Amino acid sequence: MTLPDPPPPASGAPGAPGAPGAPGAPGAPTQGEGGGVGLAVWSTPQWREHATAWADDVLSALGIRRTGEAQQPHLRAWSTVLRLPTSAGSVWLKAPGPGTVTEVALTPVLARRGGDRVLAPYAVDLARGWLLLPDGGAVLATNTPASLEVWNDALRGYAVLQLELTPHVDEMLAAGAPDHRPDRLPGLLDEVVAGAGRHARTAEERSMLGAARKDRTRVEDLAGLLAQGAQAPTVQHDDLHRDNVFLDRARVFDWGDAVVAHPFSSLLVALRDTAEPLGVGLDDPRVVAARDAYLQAWGGPTADNLAVLSAARTLGVLSRAASWLRVLDSLSDDESGDVRDAAIRWLAMLSAGERL
Repeated sequence: MTLPDPPPPASGAPGAPGAPGAPGAPGAPTQGEGGGVGLAVWSTPQWREHATAWADDVLSALGIRRTGEAQQPHLRAWSTVLRLPTSAGSVWLKAPGPGTVTEVALTPVLARRGGDRVLAPYAVDLARGWLLLPDGGAVLATNTPASLEVWNDALRGYAVLQLELTPHVDEMLAAGAPDHRPDRLPGLLDEVVAGAGRHARTAEERSMLGAARKDRTRVEDLAGLLAQGAQAPTVQHDDLHRDNVFLDRARVFDWGDAVVAHPFSSLLVALRDTAEPLGVGLDDPRVVAARDAYLQAWGGPTADNLAVLSAARTLGVLSRAASWLRVLDSLSDDESGDVRDAAIRWLAMLSAGERL
């Protein structure tokens, strides 16, 4: 059962913007003070009991009762999710790690300003980094013609959401969304190359980073093109693929990688996710249809828009690299496993070009 969207937390409620204990407020606790984060903590019965008790208190106040034991269908080094069966259907408690915890404060802002285009949380706890959400329904994750049309609808709606959120950039930044606006991208290149260097293990990887560093002038030029474009910075999901879209109303979710940036950078991941499962290139008509569905809200696939889109997708690799570094820097070598070189692989696309 899909629940109706609840209102965002009231001012002064746990986790509400401006509430006591919010990040940056005097005496605000850190994420770890609510019981810690990471696999070693999230995998314990004690943590699950602690998190479930908080969810029970929130839901009880809303007249919802839990009807079964909490399940933990998602447990990764960077986040975990509990599923709570309740009298009103499934409820989800998400606990991001330090690399994506900005989602907890950002999601209520997006829900408040974006209306029913964003699944509104029942509650958030900024101190502990917890997010309690109603069930959004089934996820779009297949490649049937029908699912591709829902995907195109999601891209259209997402573009409208970006336009609606443009006036609220300062609020999103205050909630902790990283600032990747065009004027900051040359400096971001320097930061992510240095950060990725901490995870490089081979001469080939160090060579890739050296090549990316040499692309700074090109990054400056492309960032200048984005800054001069007609599109203002707004929320940029940065991991926009079909596993992050609900079938119901084609709504986008999972905002843990979101940044404030040029809107078109979202199509770096979105178009790759359209093409790769089909085994086709970016010029395939189905990929072009997805691109044009997104661009509809921005005036369509005009020559100017396509030029800006190319620049935005090229520079989008900087946000992807930065997102992975936020995750990797909080993990041990053992925990990082086969994603240890993720930031390096994204940066390699600056000089080597995009490969599907």
